[in-house]
Amino acid sequence: MKKMWQKLTQSVKEFWSKFKQSSFVKSLKLRFQRKNKPTTEMKQSGRENKKTPYFLLLPWLIGLVVFVVLPMLMILFMSVNDVLKTPQGFSFDFNGIDNFLFAFTNPEFYQALFGYVGLLVTYIPVIIIISFIIALLLNNDFKFRTVFRVMFFLPVVLLSNATLENIVSTSTGENTLLNVNDVFIFSMIDTYIPFLANGLEGMFNVLIVILWFTGVPIILYINGLQKINHNIYEAARIDGGNAWQILWLIIIPNIKSTALVITIFSVVQVGIYNINPLYYLLEEQIMMTATNLGNAATYALLYTVVTFIFIGIMVLILRDKDVVVPEQKRYVRTKELYDMQKAQEAMTNE
Repeated sequence: MKKMWQKLTQSVKEFWSKFKQSSFVKSLKLRFQRKNKPTTEMKQSGRENKKTPYFLLLPWLIGLVVFVVLPMLMILFMSVNDVLKTPQGFSFDFNGIDNFLFAFTNPEFYQALFGYVGLLVTYIPVIIIISFIIALLLNNDFKFRTVFRVMFFLPVVLLSNATLENIVSTSTGENTLLNVNDVFIFSMIDTYIPFLANGLEGMFNVLIVILWFTGVPIILYINGLQKINHNIYEAARIDGGNAWQILWLIIIPNIKSTALVITIFSVVQVGIYNINPLYYLLEEQIMMTATNLGNAATYALLYTVVTFIFIGIMVLILRDKDVVVPEQKRYVRTKELYDMQKAQEAMTNE
């Protein structure tokens, strides 16, 4: 019995050793190793990729906390205090909402605030539309195209804030470009909506300034227009789309994200120049460091709130929608090509 068991176990061992050395088992091992190796490498690379963005964002995050978050918290704290400058430094005396009540009962502040809102309502749409039209023209293929692009961007490089202020003061003086009382349409607007008439008058009188603000947006628009797939244009023309339909159904939907960036940039750019009456008032309050820093902080906080509200409204208007090219239009193929383009971009980004 023992001999039979020994022979049986020995035969099983021989069979198992031969089976392990067979080509079938070796091929299985190779396949298993090939499948497991990339998985381990992918896990390691995935861990490294998760850490890398944080290291790259770390300088920006430090700058955001030091130069944005902490100053905003300090402004919020100062806005509810009377800030006095003493030989030992600044002293803070909590006063609740007294600074806000003073701001809204101060005619200089709410007039400057309404002037700033009117500036945004009149300047920003004009900057967006004019820069878009100029970018469409400069994006075409014609001779000396680069020269014209440089000509439109050159004022941004040459003109400083002081020069811009001199242009504004000159254009709003006696030699104005437009007088509301001399134009019938503007007289009607001035009769029923004087706020809008004053804004339009100021806009036409500082047309050079508006063209100066369009320098950077033109470059951004051109960059966005060149990223649109030209196959979409060809497909639209084949399906009978004219230039007007291509503009509204292809160019404008694809350029909305760029327009949103331009809007945010233009709001900030307009707000930090002396043409903004609220910025000028805030600058005056900051210069009076002995007693008015609490009021200045309140003005700055309200100025920031108004700016963010306007940016939020523009985000709601210019946000991307799910369906860019409607299916009920005559050339549905345009939407299919647009979806293919988005899929290719997503694959490229991955």
